Amino acid sequence: MKNQIVEKLLKIINQFPPFHDGIDLYWIFYIRVKRSWKKIFIQKYLDTYYFSATDRISFSYPKEFSHEYLEDELKIWIEELLAYRACVIKNPIKEQARLLQIIPINLRMGLMTRRNVRRLMPDWAEINLGVTSAERKILMDILRGRDGDHLNSFTAEKYFEYCKVAYLANPKTFHDFYFKKGESGREYYKKFADGRDAGLSSLDLTSEKAFQKWYESGAKFGSHPWEIYRGGNSTHINLSVFPGYKEGEWKIVLSAFSTTRMVETCRIAIALKKATCLLHYLTKNHISIVF
Repeated sequence: MKNQIVEKLLKIINQFPPFHDGIDLYWIFYIRVKRSWKKIFIQKYLDTYYFSATDRISFSYPKEFSHEYLEDELKIWIEELLAYRACVIKNPIKEQARLLQIIPINLRMGLMTRRNVRRLMPDWAEINLGVTSAERKILMDILRGRDGDHLNSFTAEKYFEYCKVAYLANPKTFHDFYFKKGESGREYYKKFADGRDAGLSSLDLTSEKAFQKWYESGAKFGSHPWEIYRGGNSTHINLSVFPGYKEGEWKIVLSAFSTTRMVETCRIAIALKKATCLLHYLTKNHISIVF
């Protein structure tokens, strides 16, 4: 059932060019509500839009939309986005410069040179000590090389094979959790992943159709199936799966956003390379800052 408020919001959103991630489209907006700023993230996968905001608002549309209580909030979004659009139409460069000056620091994300990072946070460089010179060389080859190829098919079993390599790369991380070699990837995943897997660990392991159906169902949204090393909002490690550019293709993405998990993430990348597992890419802008 259509909701007029959300429909109006989507009409405005679609007037802005989206970012592209495979077949997914997404938009990011910053709006001010009274004295507070909000970051709004909208992702479109197939025919469904997924909304999230910094105040923990999260919903999808049109599938399973039952959040009429949000309509007053969404009306504010509409009002702010209309005002933002008017400013962009008038002078996009000036409006972008204005946003860069007034968006609060806690909503910003960007890149810094290694030199400045070490100058501002000298203790951060200590994480280099966790990677050997030989490992550093392999990792730099990964970072400097092109992204890996896509996989032509994918199953839950294939995902857990990747997970097993990732867990065996850092056995000391799980020393206090009765880590044992020789278990299956799914067994490791059930023990050490976030746990909110939206049914991923219960899928038919060898069925491509089962994985495809699960992925397209949207069950993973609001869950954490890719969080293979559990942690907080920014202290976990993800091994994510995304559709490729062509139908039936898949890509695997390794990502970590906390310096406390960088060494572990580097070891996972190296282990996957040694195991000849196709890795489409790492979040290179985060990893490469270590070296």
